[in-house]
Amino acid sequence: MRDVGMFGRDLVVADHSMQPGSGSVVVVIVDGTLSLGRPVLDGNVLRLAFGNAAMPAYAL
Repeated sequence: MRDVGMFGRDLVVADHSMQPGSGSVVVVIVDGTLSLGRPVLDGNVLRLAFGNAAMPAYAL
């Protein structure tokens, strides 16, 4: 998420009581690794955008 100002050693606090919405940053497990991203609806496909130009959006 470096393109939005979040870097590898930053501390992230997640509130599980909130529902994610458009533009929200979410914590997910992708291939066994914790990741941060933003859910994006691309047509009928939900993708996770990582906020890093070097990483393409991941289809969920």
